Amino acid sequence: CTETAKKVQTISQTVGSNVVRAMLKDKQITPFQAGLLRSLLGLPIEHPFEVVKTTLQSKPELCNTRNTIKLIYENSGIGGFYRGITMNGARYLLKNTTRTTIYISLTQKLGNTPQGALLTGPLMAALEIIVLTLPQRAQVWYITGGTGLPKNPFRGLQISALRSVIAWTVWDFSSKGSRYYYQQFTGKESLTVREHFGLGVASSLVTLALTQPLDFLRTHIQSASTKTPSVVHVLKTQVQTRGWWVLYTAFVPRLALYSVHDALQGWLRQYFCNTAKLTQ
Repeated sequence: CTETAKKVQTISQTVGSNVVRAMLKDKQITPFQAGLLRSLLGLPIEHPFEVVKTTLQSKPELCNTRNTIKLIYENSGIGGFYRGITMNGARYLLKNTTRTTIYISLTQKLGNTPQGALLTGPLMAALEIIVLTLPQRAQVWYITGGTGLPKNPFRGLQISALRSVIAWTVWDFSSKGSRYYYQQFTGKESLTVREHFGLGVASSLVTLALTQPLDFLRTHIQSASTKTPSVVHVLKTQVQTRGWWVLYTAFVPRLALYSVHDALQGWLRQYFCNTAKLTQ
């Protein structure tokens, strides 16, 4: 795992630096390049958060993020935090290049406003369900210790689809809405990175409050080693054993991921929709 992690990080930095040089040479960036750069530079940093989140959600008896980090490190060292990075890297590259390109295009056409988000969100959710269902299933399978090909590749599809529709619609509406009304209040045309991150935390809290239980159920179903458990069964057994708060397991690492993602997406929307460097 450690050697694979080092190789992925080296490749990410090399290709990422080449993309940066191309961007500086042309003095512009396309949505596809933005998605590529987002993948290559973000993967080595964000994958450990994915491992911690997925491990904790599949083993809620660990109780908190600190115990999960300790367990992963004691069992596998630093390499444990990069378990499944090859599959996640492929998923990451596919997700960010296609999603960023289409998302920016939809935002340009439908508007960088809360009203436009009501259409953009569901359309992006549909794309994610079609393109990312199998890579997402494989990611959970390998991070939680699975070997070979995942059994039942469409396990958890229903809960995953529901989560995608709610998450994309709520997130896009709250992300665009928070920036729209903040800019109306402050009179600013462009926001700083710090402002994007602050608003990203706020919109992420709103999104996670509604979708974290669905994310927990999806991970628990997809990581099951036996036959596919039903949503009702997982919900009943987990809540009876640990209470309703178990549905918000791994909230902290997921909030960190969402906040960074929101800040980056907010900046990209601003870059492509509100600056003179707009390219299509």
